[in-house]
Amino acid sequence: MNPQETAQLVLDQIRMHPETHYQGSYESSCGTTRCVAGWAAHFHGYRQISAFPTAMWIGPGTASQPGRHLVHEVAAAHLGIGEDDANILFAGTLPSQEAVHALEYLAKGEDIDWHAVSGERYARLGVDAR
Repeated sequence: MNPQETAQLVLDQIRMHPETHYQGSYESSCGTTRCVAGWAAHFHGYRQISAFPTAMWIGPGTASQPGRHLVHEVAAAHLGIGEDDANILFAGTLPSQEAVHALEYLAKGEDIDWHAVSGERYARLGVDAR
C-alpha cells in the first residue's frame, strides 16, 4: 500500500467513524479509538504492545523491520511524510478537522499546506509550511 492509499484509508476511517478518532492517544486501551498515527500503523498490521513510557508497536515481522517500533516513525514512513509534518499531524492537540484536512492533501499525493490547514498557528512555531 502506498502513502496515498494509507492516507485515504485513515481519512475514510475518520470520516465514516468519527467516534474512533481521538488525537490524544495512539490507541485506546480497548483498541477502539486511535489517532492518525495509530490508524496508519494499524492499517499496516502493527499493534500496540506498550503505551508508556514510550508507545511501542509490534509489526508484521518483515526482515527489514523486525520487532518493536515507535508508532510515530512507522506511521510517518507509511504516510510518506517527514519529521516536521509528522510532529504536527500526530500532535495530541491537533483538532480533528485539521487532521482531516491534512490527510486530504496526503491522499491526493500532495505536500500538506499547513497555512491552509491551520492558518498562522503553525507558522508562529517556525514550521516550514511549504
